[in-house]
Amino acid sequence: MNEAISEVTKEEELKPRDNDNGLWISLAIHFFIFSLIILQNVFWSQERIDFDSAIRVDIVGLPDKLPTEKPNQNPSDEPQLEKKIEEKSPEPENNPPAEATEIKNKLPEKQPPKDVEAIKLLKEKPDAKNSDKLKKKQTEAIEKIKKLSAIDKIKSELAHDLEKKSSNANNNKNSFQYKGNVINPGTELTGLNKIQHENYVSEIDRKIKENWTLPQWLTNKDLKAQALIKIDESGVVVYNQIYKSSGHAAYDDIVLDTITRSSPFPKPPEKFLAIVGVKGILIGFPE
Repeated sequence: MNEAISEVTKEEELKPRDNDNGLWISLAIHFFIFSLIILQNVFWSQERIDFDSAIRVDIVGLPDKLPTEKPNQNPSDEPQLEKKIEEKSPEPENNPPAEATEIKNKLPEKQPPKDVEAIKLLKEKPDAKNSDKLKKKQTEAIEKIKKLSAIDKIKSELAHDLEKKSSNANNNKNSFQYKGNVINPGTELTGLNKIQHENYVSEIDRKIKENWTLPQWLTNKDLKAQALIKIDESGVVVYNQIYKSSGHAAYDDIVLDTITRSSPFPKPPEKFLAIVGVKGILIGFPE
């Protein structure tokens, strides 16, 4: 009995030892396998897979029903069909581009008149038979357009000149303030008015000739000139220009300088303000 108990006790004591031995053996095996994996990766590394040359494929869904193509039973008819299609194909319309439409909208309201027929001839394409006639017509159209543009330019210049002259005339009229019974510059003087006007002109001429002197090298030359002067209500010269030149620049300069040095003149009579201020007075040199 005691022997049986001792054997059981020995078996129980041996069981924990067997368990400990099995645990250590399992750990040793795992460590050995793990070491083999590490050594294999370090010393026997396999070649890497190159994914750069991989081909990408996009999968597209197919339609529900594909159209079935009928075989061409008569291949000789293909050229005839192509010819018919080419004959029936409509010509492309010459639609103006969007930029041309925008440019037309930006043009000013006033435009010079254009010859529609001339422009139409310029746009036509030359035909092999009528090329000479068409070129001649196009040349005539170009000349016609040039003439029209030249006429428009002349008209605009004339209108500008007329406007400028009218504004200058208004300025000259407004520069003087006339009072009382003033004679119009275009009125022909008669009777007493004519005598009074001639007396005033003689007075101005006499004062100018008092300052009239010529250098020795011009006295022997037969030179004559006329100057147009305009006088304001206080007798001051407001306009002084050569009306008829002597043909000698130095002589003309002396004429203008003499008039400038003689100003101011006696005040003109009130009724002659418009005549001496707008129409002016002609002074002859040397007489």
